[in-house]
Formats: sequence, C-alpha cells, structure tokens
Amino acid sequence: MALTTAQFVHEFEDNALALFADDLQKLSPQQQYQALAVTVKRYYAKDWATTKDHYDRTQQKQVYYFSIEFLPGRLLASNLLNLGIKATVESGLHQLGLDPAKIYAQEADPGLGNGGLGRLAAAFLDSMASIGMAGNGNGIRYQYGLFQQRFVDGYQVELPDDWLRDPDMWETRKENRAVIVKYGGQVELRPRPNGSLQAIYHDTDDVLAVPYDTPMVGYHTGVVNTLRLWRAETVPGRVHNLAEKARVNQITQILYPDDSDSAGRELRLRQEYFFVSAGIQSIVTHFKRFHSDLAVLPHFVAIHINDTHPAMAVLELMRILLDEEEMSWDQAWGVTVATMSYTNHTLMTEALESWPQSMFEALLPRLFQIAQEVDRRFRLAYTRRYGELLINNAAPLANGQLRMAFLAVIGSHSVNGVAKLHSELLKQSVLKDLYQIFPERFRNETNGITQRRWVQLADPALANLIDQKIGSAWRRDPLQLTQLRQFENDESFLRALLAAKHQNKLRLADLIQRQLGLTVAPSAMFDV
Repeated sequence: MALTTAQFVHEFEDNALALFADDLQKLSPQQQYQALAVTVKRYYAKDWATTKDHYDRTQQKQVYYFSIEFLPGRLLASNLLNLGIKATVESGLHQLGLDPAKIYAQEADPGLGNGGLGRLAAAFLDSMASIGMAGNGNGIRYQYGLFQQRFVDGYQVELPDDWLRDPDMWETRKENRAVIVKYGGQVELRPRPNGSLQAIYHDTDDVLAVPYDTPMVGYHTGVVNTLRLWRAETVPGRVHNLAEKARVNQITQILYPDDSDSAGRELRLRQEYFFVSAGIQSIVTHFKRFHSDLAVLPHFVAIHINDTHPAMAVLELMRILLDEEEMSWDQAWGVTVATMSYTNHTLMTEALESWPQSMFEALLPRLFQIAQEVDRRFRLAYTRRYGELLINNAAPLANGQLRMAFLAVIGSHSVNGVAKLHSELLKQSVLKDLYQIFPERFRNETNGITQRRWVQLADPALANLIDQKIGSAWRRDPLQLTQLRQFENDESFLRALLAAKHQNKLRLADLIQRQLGLTVAPSAMFDV
C-alpha cells in the first residue's frame, strides 16, 4: 500500500490521542503499541472487507483449515511487512523518537499453540493469503497458552501464560455469528415421511460459541483472510450457577488440559467438539446464504482436518446433513467425503487419538449414533473383500474405542503425511490396512515454512544479503532461493554469510544476558 512517513505520523498521533486522550510521548510502551496496532488495523480493514466481499460475489471455493493449535507469532511486524509499509512506519517511529523494537516487544505472543502442529497451521494461512487463495482457519481462543517457562536455581518452573492480560489488538468479536453447541442429553429418532430419521434432542447441555476473527494479511497481495477462533460462553437469557459458568469457561481456558483422569479426558473431548461443531455450523450457515442445495457443498468448500483433534468434523457435517438438511445417508456421506481431507502427523500407534465409546456416547450421543452407522456400513462394504481381521484392524469402532485417525481416513477423499518418507511409512505402518482399501486417497504434502517470518523478519541481515546476490523475487517466490547454489563455493559470499550469522549470535548473546543474566561468547557454537 502507498503510505508516506508524514501521513503515518499524523494518523498514529491522532489514534493515540483518540484512544488514550493524551500525548503520544506521555504514553507507556504498551499504550504506544496499542495505538500503533489500531493504526495498522485501519490500513488493512478495507482490504479485509473487500476480500470477504470478493469471495462472496465470485463464490470462489474456500478452504477451512481446522486445527486445535495455531501458532502465528506476534503479528505487528508481520502485518507491516506484508502490507509493504514496515520501513515507512519504522522511519516515522524514529522521527517521533520511538524505538520500533521496544514497541514490537510489547505484543504478547498468542497462546494458541505450542509447537510444529500450530506453526504449520499458521504458515498455511500465511501462505494462502500470500498467493491469493481463499483460505480460513478454525480453532479455539484459549484464555491461557500452554505455560510460560522460567528457570529458578537451574530448574524449570511453569507459570500461567496470561497472554490476554492486555487486549489482543488484532481480533474482532463477532457476536452476531455466535452458535449453540450441544452436549449430552438424549436423542430421539422419529421417522419422517420420506423415510429419513428426525433427531429430536432432550435435556442437552448448551454452550454459546462466540467467534473472534483475526486477519491473515497476505504479502503484497491486498488479500486478507480470516482465522476464526471460538470462545465458550454461557447461553444468554438462561440462569446459570457459578459451577455451570466455570464448567463452560473451562472449555476454552487452556491449551491441552491435563488428561490423566477421566474428567480431564472429557474436557479435551468437549474442547474438540466445541470448535468443530461451531466451525462446521458457521460454514454451513454462510454457504446457505448463497446456495439452497448442500449437495453442491464440495464444489465451494474444502474442509481440512489437521491431525486427529478435529476429526469429529466428519461426524458433525453428517449430523447437519442428515438431521437438519434431511439428506439420505448415501447422499450425505458422498458430500462429506468429497468435502473432507486429512493430514496425519504421527507414526506411533499409541499416539493416534481414540476415545472410550462410553464417554463419547454420553457426551455426544447423536455423533456416536452416526459413528456406529459409519462403522456398520464400512464393515458391510469391505469385510467380504478384505477379510474380518483386516477390517477389525481398520474400523473406527473397536475394543471399546472410537479411533479418530481411522474415522478421518474413512471420511476423507485425501490423506497426506508431512514429508515424503513419513507419507510412505504411513502406508506401511499405522494406516497400512486403510491404504490397502483406499490407495487412491493417500498422497504426500511436504511441509515447509514461510520465508517471510523466518528470513525477512527474523534475519534481515541474511535477507539483504540474498537480495544483493539474486534480487528480491524470492520474497514472493521462495523457489528462487535455489539460485543461491551457484554461490556455495564463492568465498566473498560465504564471508558475508558468516558475518550475517555473527550479527545474529551477538543479538542472541545480548538476549541471554538480559533475560537470564548469563554471559556467553558469541564466537562459540550455539546449539539451539
């Protein structure tokens, strides 16, 4: 976007005054950060609205990426980079006597994930926005992240990660898009005149799911996609005691609650169904604004299951198609399989998520009925051809457990691993029986990282060196980085590369000194 330093300074000062009724120079660094975030939000707000309107008008097929974790990192510097105004804004901050690094440091790292699963999800959202693809995320708005790590006398100490103590400046609460998620109760099935079954719910435990939308700004594209995170609240207009409110709040309170006992396991199950049900309901509601026939859903919607935590999406979409849209089983199943795809992340059988059938049935009775029918039809369709032993090993229900990875494979048209070797090993180990039945569904998608955050933002010295050697096209097209191979024996380039690395080691040594009080030699080899 086009922005002058003078324009930015004027708008930044105006926003600071409007927010805090005080001069910019008198504000705390946290207040300055909030004023800057509001300013940046206004720069992309029109693009965000235009992007959503464009998707609605053109009915472009949209990807919905479901993940229990998203790890986007701090967004201020990233948004400035992707909008193409980082240098202009930093120049304006210096002109005002402010240190950009000090302001960037005020932003809390969103406590929405803890590792590769969440980082992969966030990188996909960044990538989709940066190539102009209609892609959205669906997850949980955790009140607390996993934990904050501290070291006391050489020992790790875990503290709550209260990342929402200060406002999340990027999220927008969408109360008008809230939905009801139902747990427990009893389900009565009554025949309809057309032969289908009507599900009637009694005595359910209802929770309000409220979405908070966060922008995913594309790199110099004008595209702003959406990460939708759901918060659990009590249903308005109903009387709730403190214990009921606490139970509802628990659903979105922490990432990965302790599941060493049955109460903790049930809470995790509640979490997973909560964001899956809310997300699927939201997708269907939005789709029906433009289409009356859900039979065409796969032409306009792709739902991706990132690991097994959102695998209930298969059952939840079936529930809606059967109970609310009155589809036949065969039609609903065809729509579901054509809409769903699944990424598997593990090769360990013991790490594949499963739920005790008794717990699942008590908490989600209608979904369990649908799971039973999926299992029955799967066995009926394939036992004669593949034998009872193989089908028992591959069926979603077995040994008193509902096996989510197997459900995800059976209910998806595409299944992938995260690297070539991993994808091959999946076919030979944990999913070998299902690969024998559905070989056409298995493929590989080698995962990578976004060079915008991990080179342009994290290592500007390296980014500038690359620009000097091969130009800046790699910033949009990372495949251009292969041109660097021609310099693998170029002594001047290698010296410059070592100098850039040394700058980073100096920065790390300074960080270690400030945070831990330890002095390390920048010339040492760092294993981090």
